[in-house]
Amino acid sequence: MVLEKIYIEQKPLQPPKPPSKDWFRIILLVFAVFALIFAALYFSEVVEKDEHGNYRLKSERKEKFEADSLKMTEECQQYALVAKVSGIYPCFSCPDRDSIFLNEGEIWKYGVTCNGEKRRYGNKMPTQDLVYLPQYTGSLLECSIMETRKIIEYPLLPENLNRKPADRLARPAGNPYDK
Repeated sequence: MVLEKIYIEQKPLQPPKPPSKDWFRIILLVFAVFALIFAALYFSEVVEKDEHGNYRLKSERKEKFEADSLKMTEECQQYALVAKVSGIYPCFSCPDRDSIFLNEGEIWKYGVTCNGEKRRYGNKMPTQDLVYLPQYTGSLLECSIMETRKIIEYPLLPENLNRKPADRLARPAGNPYDK
């Protein structure tokens, strides 16, 4: 009996194949189809064709826009968020740190809203130790002008000038930009 040598062919080890991305493509395709259907349905809720076949906004949409625009231009507030208690507050306008000490009653931020305090902030003030104080009521333009004026003049407020020179700010701590 002749013993034959059995050779086992050995293949070099191959790295495992990456998982197929087909499942990702399928999910993406399903999402895209739903997005297109939603967009088409929403489009038909707000747009209609006129007698010449041209698209136009539905009258309800136009009326809502006009009512919202009128409200925005006439019923706005310029407000200040003021420190309720003395303590450390976030500082978005500090050039070299991320917080600052404010005394009770000092301005943290000036802002404008046409939605009132509850719709602007709800129950989520930037920090809980702030009080919303309306300072001016008027059109959006008038309120924006008042807000900008107050931010620009902030460096001259006594509360800012009373700080150590290194702690003085160019604008309130909650206003990172002049406007």
